[in-house]
Amino acid sequence: MGVSKTLLQAAAAAATPLVQKAAEKAIEKAKDPEFRDKVAKAAWEHRDQIEGAAKAAAPVAQKAVEKATDAGTKAADSAKGAAKVVTKKAREAADSANEARQAAAEKRAQEKEVADARQQLLQGATARMAAIDFEAQWSAAVDNASDEGATATPLKSPGYFAIATYKGKPGNSKLYDYREVFVARSEDMGQSIHDHLRGYGNPDVYADMKYKQPMLVFAFPDFDLEDDNEETLRQFVLALGANESYNARK
Repeated sequence: MGVSKTLLQAAAAAATPLVQKAAEKAIEKAKDPEFRDKVAKAAWEHRDQIEGAAKAAAPVAQKAVEKATDAGTKAADSAKGAAKVVTKKAREAADSANEARQAAAEKRAQEKEVADARQQLLQGATARMAAIDFEAQWSAAVDNASDEGATATPLKSPGYFAIATYKGKPGNSKLYDYREVFVARSEDMGQSIHDHLRGYGNPDVYADMKYKQPMLVFAFPDFDLEDDNEETLRQFVLALGANESYNARK
């Protein structure tokens, strides 16, 4: 029984360590009648991959030809079986590659959806300013306090706020592209923001402020804060991924 050069070249590819390891698992499937019916079609569809592998193992392929010729029918049948396994693995490898590309595309799509949602949320903030500008306004308000002690400090309102740290100067079109974020609620957002930035709250937020990292403050006033039962806060934290960031340590 003769053996075609293409089949022997394909069998030679199995000599590489990577294909050998993969072929061990596939050999069990090679006995399946349905598998055998699909071998010819799979070999044709993936001829480029098989031929490429064979060329990379040309010396081994030559030895396989010689041995199969010398051994006669038994060797030829064995070579055919090996070729079938390699063909099957080539098809499975191509399928796996397609699945990997599809998974990567889905991941990118999901990441874009998250980024778009965060961008819209942060763009909708009632107030947005750099952390250093907020502190400058706070200091100015305290310095200009009246004799009666009344101070018009910034963001003196109940609501929710986020403090985001960026790798570089944040752009308006990439508000979502922060490195870390902290989210909280307060009866006086301004006071709470100031406390966190000055070291009386989240230590990670304070460290970023201390080492002059690019930071933005986002404020979302809510005068019905007491009726919320923290559900809105939970949604803010989830939407901005704060539990995987600075909210992990409040």
